[in-house]
Amino acid sequence: MSDLSNGDTFFPEETPPEPAKQVAPDRRRLIAGTLFEYVELIVITVCVLLFAALFLFRHTVVDGSSMEPTLKNSEHLIISDLFYKPQVGDIVVFESAVETGLDEPLIKRVIAVEGQTVRIDQSGVSVDGKIIAAGADYLDYNNRLYGRYAVSDMPLYSDEEGIYYLYSVGEGECFVMGDNRFNSHDSRVFGAISEDCILGRAVLRILPLDKFGGLD
Repeated sequence: MSDLSNGDTFFPEETPPEPAKQVAPDRRRLIAGTLFEYVELIVITVCVLLFAALFLFRHTVVDGSSMEPTLKNSEHLIISDLFYKPQVGDIVVFESAVETGLDEPLIKRVIAVEGQTVRIDQSGVSVDGKIIAAGADYLDYNNRLYGRYAVSDMPLYSDEEGIYYLYSVGEGECFVMGDNRFNSHDSRVFGAISEDCILGRAVLRILPLDKFGGLD
């Protein structure tokens, strides 16, 4: 403060204003960072789903009744071929116009794999001598394979027990049949299929929702 007694002019001291708080810019940066994290998460999720859809899993729809009662017509399935090697009991989707004579994919169950022998006679269906489906109904009254299809790729033989059909599964092949075995276009007709034409193993039923779950 100046001394007025000496004729000096009085100039009051001023307190400098406090700098404005940078609340708004900090908030904008926080919001931008959060949005970026969400966008990044969405992009990563979409990429993972696309990768899975293109390379790990596929969607298919059951067409027909050949897999009843296990699978019904129009049910939606997820199939996978990741590191897949066919195993007895698997449900597989395959496509081979050369072997099946059909343009659309088929869905069947693997009955036997390479090196195994399938036999169908009055006792039923057996693999390597072990009955997997008993019943004389697999052959009709003329000792032909029962079903809609009279032509069969299974060689016919006979012994003291009667007529039987025999098929030896070759390397890289598998013998497939529908679970509805009296109404199925399968390896009894067109023989074993190549493993190379298998699109994948059915792993999950997604529709109808009341049947959602894995497959046996």
